[in-house]
Amino acid sequence: MRGISRRMKPGTVDLHSAIREKKFTDLFSQLLLLWIISSSVRQAHGFFMYDSKAVLSDCRDYWTFQDRERIPLLFQMTVCVDVRVVSPGHWLAFSYSSPRAPRFDLGLEGDANSLYAWLLGVKHRFPVRLAPQVWHQLCLRRDSLRNTFSMEVNGSSGEHQRTVIARVIPPNGELTLGCRPRDATPGLDWGKVELYLFRMWGDVGQHQTCEDGSVAGWESRQWSISQPRAQTRDTQLGCVPDSVAKEFVSTPGAYGLADVPALSGAGKRCLHIRRGHLSVLISQFIRALFKAVPLAKKEHYI
Repeated sequence: MRGISRRMKPGTVDLHSAIREKKFTDLFSQLLLLWIISSSVRQAHGFFMYDSKAVLSDCRDYWTFQDRERIPLLFQMTVCVDVRVVSPGHWLAFSYSSPRAPRFDLGLEGDANSLYAWLLGVKHRFPVRLAPQVWHQLCLRRDSLRNTFSMEVNGSSGEHQRTVIARVIPPNGELTLGCRPRDATPGLDWGKVELYLFRMWGDVGQHQTCEDGSVAGWESRQWSISQPRAQTRDTQLGCVPDSVAKEFVSTPGAYGLADVPALSGAGKRCLHIRRGHLSVLISQFIRALFKAVPLAKKEHYI
């Protein structure tokens, strides 16, 4: 009868409550995601060198990776680095040598005519010429399970692949950017190169342009530098947002930027996040939360 209400039977499903509960769960999950991203930004902001490059003029300019024990036994491996040849001559982008190895276990060097990649003491020549004064992304991939070793130049790898039957890359080696004094060859003319975004992963997958490495990354806390001139800041580098490049001189430190891991598990994505914008988003979610989830009633009637 109209005007008469009765209490819901025990166990009866309240559709409206279920909808409100789902809205609350969805909004809370998104708010938690933003909080995790915000924490990652604050933690990584001081380390990821989005506006720094290595400047290597001779064998006195080099960077040394600090955490040797972090480099594991590598059945699969990808190394990417951006290289810019400033002046002609021979150059060494990086080298990796395990304890007691007589030659490089992994390395990348070049000259005016070719690129050379080291794998387990063997030097492989690739007939690739890098145009000077231009940034080039170079990636090496090693898959010991498929006996392949390849070089990717600016996204193209088809013609630069070799079949190499060899053991895995050993762990706990010395990783260096540039040429150390003990690597210098008498009578060899060394050129000047700049490096940016050196990263290493323990797989052979494709990675985002500004994604940091899982084995070795482009973070200041991971590297020691031989002398101050071997590093410089440049707001025109690839992972520096336009807004930062324009405002860097007038408002240094105004932005919190970092490479934030993608929480989907498919890898990391480069998300340049401004802290002020992030705070606004969190506030909007909180307001939406209270609008979408009204106060629960003590009793439900139909």
